[in-house]
Amino acid sequence: MQASVPDRIFNQIIRMCGFVACAGFGVLALAVIADILFRNLGIAEFPWMNEVTEYLLTISTFFGAPWLLRMNGHVNVD
Repeated sequence: MQASVPDRIFNQIIRMCGFVACAGFGVLALAVIADILFRNLGIAEFPWMNEVTEYLLTISTFFGAPWLLRMNGHVNVD
């Protein structure tokens, strides 16, 4: 049995949310590593990097929640 068109669209939206969350967490990790390395090596300082990482963490968390729910990855209490 084929999925209906709204189901396929909804599944694509959920996948896109998972992709955005994954990309956001990846960029977040690279940004933190780069900020620490550049600051400690004296190459450059990015005073705005803290705000960028805060936004990336929030965006990634909220975009990842629907995908995690679809994959039954949330904590369940019996």
